[in-house]
Amino acid sequence: MITISNDEENINFLNDYLFPKIFGEKGCEEETLYLINTLAEKNFKSLTYVPNELKGKYKMSKKSITDVLVKIDDDNYVSIESQIEKQDDFHKRCQFYYCKMTPAFLLEGDDYENLPLVVMINILDFNLHKTGYYRSKFVPWDEICKKLTLDDIQETHFIELPPFRRELKKHELDLNDPKVRLNILFNKKTPKKLLQKVIKMDKHINKMYEKAQLALQNQEEYLAYIRAEQAELDHKAQIKYGERKGEKIGVKKGKMEVAIKLKKLAYPIKEIAEVTGISVEKIRKL
Repeated sequence: MITISNDEENINFLNDYLFPKIFGEKGCEEETLYLINTLAEKNFKSLTYVPNELKGKYKMSKKSITDVLVKIDDDNYVSIESQIEKQDDFHKRCQFYYCKMTPAFLLEGDDYENLPLVVMINILDFNLHKTGYYRSKFVPWDEICKKLTLDDIQETHFIELPPFRRELKKHELDLNDPKVRLNILFNKKTPKKLLQKVIKMDKHINKMYEKAQLALQNQEEYLAYIRAEQAELDHKAQIKYGERKGEKIGVKKGKMEVAIKLKKLAYPIKEIAEVTGISVEKIRKL
């Protein structure tokens, strides 16, 4: 049994390098099947890994890449995606992936009745739906008769960690629920004592954590993990820098437009300079 020291930082299982390492490689079938059956509430029996990059038909077509892609029970497919960085268009991205996957899985000459079910599981470290619930499930359904669904074609699950963290903080979650235990593992901010407790309760989660620790004991694996973490931090920093710079440019552009309008209305140049903060010399050149 693994123990976690108080000074140890939680492993980030949603890390771009670590997540496919733990759930997307041969030898991880048992843990991946447990994740799928738990989060999608299924009872699948077996899986095999398939290439997770689906190229477009034409040379310049956009590729779709998912973290983990498996063929399940020899009939259907499951795509698993972890996403740390917020993406407001994530719904459209999921739909794009689905549209790329389905024709790839239907062999030429096959009847449409052989079109497989594609289950998509998305574990997100940001708010997507902003409903307050940390779990959601989408299937195509009829708006008039809501019991009429096409759930044999597409099923999409979303796990959103921010609302999960809020429920966890309020002690409103049942540790006997395996979905809760999995999300406690995926939540990097889980208190270490609680993580320790969940690892002891659940043999599958214990095995996932053990595999992650063993992977990170390897220097090359650890450096790849750190690089993925750093890439995320750098990306966030670039976005913030761009936002700040954009705000400054917007303010400057706005002041310039005001100065032009005031000058056209024959306001004194000195007064325009005082109002906008733009130099007299620049206003004269407008």
